[in-house]
Amino acid sequence: MQGRNPREADRRLVFALAAMLAFGAAPSFGRAASADPAAQPAGMALDLQLEVIVNGNPSGFIAAFRKEPDGRLTIEAEQLENCGIHAAREARNGEGRIDIGRLPGVSFLLDEAMQTVTFTAEPKSLATRRISVAAQVNGDGAAPDGGEEKPRLKPTSSPGALLNYTFFGSTGGEGLSSLWDLQGVSASFDARLFGPLGVFGSSQIVALSANDRYSTVRLDTSWSYSDTDRMLTYKAGDLISGALGWTRPVRLGGVQIQRNFDLRPDIITMPLPELSGTAAVPSTVDLYVDDARRSSYDLPAGPFTLSNIPAITGNATARLVVRDALGRETVTETPLYVSADLLSTGFFDYSAELGFARQNYGTSSFSYDERLIGLVTGRYGVTDRLTLEGHLEGGMDYVNGGFGAAVELGSFGLGTAAVAASRFGAEQGYLASVSVEGEFWDVHWRASSQRTFGDYNDAASVTADRAHGIPASRNGPPKALDQLNLSVPLKFDETTLNFSMTHVVSADDERSRIVGVTANRSIGENGNMFVTAYADLDHSDAIGLFAGLTWSFGNDLTVSTGMTRDDEGISVSSSVAKKIERGGAEWDLRASDVEGARTSRAASIARQGASGRVEGYVEQTDRTVQARGQIEGSLVVAGGDVFVTDRIDDAFAIVDAGAPDVDVQFENRPAGRTNARGRLLVPDLRSYEANNLSIDPSNLPINSAINSTREEVMPQRGGGVVVRFDVASDVAAALATLRTEDDVFVETGSVISLEGTDQTFVIGYDGQAYITGQSGHLKLSVQQPTEGTCTAEIDIPKQEGAVATLPEVICKRIQ
Repeated sequence: MQGRNPREADRRLVFALAAMLAFGAAPSFGRAASADPAAQPAGMALDLQLEVIVNGNPSGFIAAFRKEPDGRLTIEAEQLENCGIHAAREARNGEGRIDIGRLPGVSFLLDEAMQTVTFTAEPKSLATRRISVAAQVNGDGAAPDGGEEKPRLKPTSSPGALLNYTFFGSTGGEGLSSLWDLQGVSASFDARLFGPLGVFGSSQIVALSANDRYSTVRLDTSWSYSDTDRMLTYKAGDLISGALGWTRPVRLGGVQIQRNFDLRPDIITMPLPELSGTAAVPSTVDLYVDDARRSSYDLPAGPFTLSNIPAITGNATARLVVRDALGRETVTETPLYVSADLLSTGFFDYSAELGFARQNYGTSSFSYDERLIGLVTGRYGVTDRLTLEGHLEGGMDYVNGGFGAAVELGSFGLGTAAVAASRFGAEQGYLASVSVEGEFWDVHWRASSQRTFGDYNDAASVTADRAHGIPASRNGPPKALDQLNLSVPLKFDETTLNFSMTHVVSADDERSRIVGVTANRSIGENGNMFVTAYADLDHSDAIGLFAGLTWSFGNDLTVSTGMTRDDEGISVSSSVAKKIERGGAEWDLRASDVEGARTSRAASIARQGASGRVEGYVEQTDRTVQARGQIEGSLVVAGGDVFVTDRIDDAFAIVDAGAPDVDVQFENRPAGRTNARGRLLVPDLRSYEANNLSIDPSNLPINSAINSTREEVMPQRGGGVVVRFDVASDVAAALATLRTEDDVFVETGSVISLEGTDQTFVIGYDGQAYITGQSGHLKLSVQQPTEGTCTAEIDIPKQEGAVATLPEVICKRIQ
């Protein structure tokens, strides 16, 4: 099947008319086409390539039909569907092909001379045209003209090392004179080695107190490698286990294999909604989601389905507007519900770990439980509306397992349920969890309840550092956890009210019932007001009230004031702050008063630059004065250079332009200039996504040569990639002025070809041409727009870093 070529169609039309005149050919009607014995030998099938017309409208396809020996016309089912006719099952023959003479509600006209087949079909016999909205909106890698799919970039990582650091110090005491008394200094380090084989990292905290007590704590040490083709991440060392909504993750020292959908941001794993409709005549269909137009399509008559509709998680409203050629509209509104808790059909998400539980994290460097433990967690999309999930963990004398499900409740919302059971020595217990969320009458709500029965244990409680013979179940999940959340927009005002209720009974039988309400309202374009109140019904002293007003005056200047009521009394605070993006300074002034008994004043200033962030803070509370300072940044060794830069948490690139002071852009935004060695570090790249980097060649040396000014890269997480633009600044070059034998400048726009090479150069005004990459004796052939061809010979001396000037080059006209 191929697209129709207009020129080929014209040729066929001329040929068909000649054939009709010569042989008296005539079209055949009906459900069984007649065969021409001269064209179709007896007992043999005849293949036909026919243009398909449906209900008088060209389908835009030429399909492969077969005229069987008995005269019947058949076609592959998929081709027939693509042409716009439903391939009814009852029309299939023994080979699985569609006998178009048996299609219900369909008649056809075969014109072999014109090489066309015209279908007349009832609406119910038309094929449903399926359109993926997400593919249209996101591009999905397809070429705009429907050509070959653009190949996806391969994630890369150049070898190198990185050290994120934060230094913190504090001083102060009683009275202003003690402001310089050292209280302590500390530092945190996050070191990484990265390359094609993955990322090895280690982090730790170092502290020195005022009494000269030194301490250091190792946090995490691990190696990880990601396979983007399989969407898997392998990890060894310190790690966090996978978890579900009704399980608790644990820290382990061991190994992990985990499905990682973040490696392919272009793949949508949650099911997106779809809408169906029918166009009685060829029409334009517009799709709106929450009043925002997302896409538009020109569709032929017949049924259609829009699938993979982009929508934010939660509730939304979709509106389909079908408009025919006369401007008549049909509007259909449908509520949608999208949830990341669901997986699309066939998607499998899992995580498996084996190791020893980490204990006393943050206070001890090498404290691990001595018992080996394993965990497996998985989710599987059975259908777009049902996702099953399971969890299993166990070790010596311990096992815990459970399963659950997430079910879409139509356009209403989502429901989840799970059960689990555990056994640890003589302790046995069970867990049950259920939740429902959705929207009704513009009220967004979520209700959930979780209960444990008996002595229920999980990996977190079994491996907890227990003392004084406390049972493991006392470190388990809460015995009861009930939550209710409501979000209610007021009909008569722009205010939105949020209500919450939490009832919790801890594993050691402590009970709390906390209720809260929050009101939030915008005031014009610059102001915002909020009020929050909470109370614990089981503890009369646990009650609080927060209220505040924030106003922006432009130029990143914000003024705010607020009031707080808690067990310490009523306090009032005010602040003035100015925020500035990277490269500038920001400051903040604050003052507060607690019922006139305690006052405090504070000021802070910070500067965020390309080399890191520096921050200082001073606070006075009654007679106590404190000062704090912090410096954070990153040290990078990669690409043959060393960089001091802002903190890097994800990926980065080192642009090697080959020349100093070259402007670099990241996603068409200025990123900086290359250093004296021609390199620039660009932070904040998006790992596993395409990132566009470019250079501005306008300030390169005039004799520079460059192959391209833009590169697209996809870095791995935690690593960096070196982007080389291969600028050569020592290229031999000459500025030649060409004249004809009549002492007239060679025409502007003339093209110079160099004998023996495939290089060409264009002549500008006043006969000037800039020739690079060549030296020695050269023979030029110049093609002028109106004066024909002329030839010249020049000699370019090889002078690195210099441009030779050739003011008088005579171009001789070819006779």
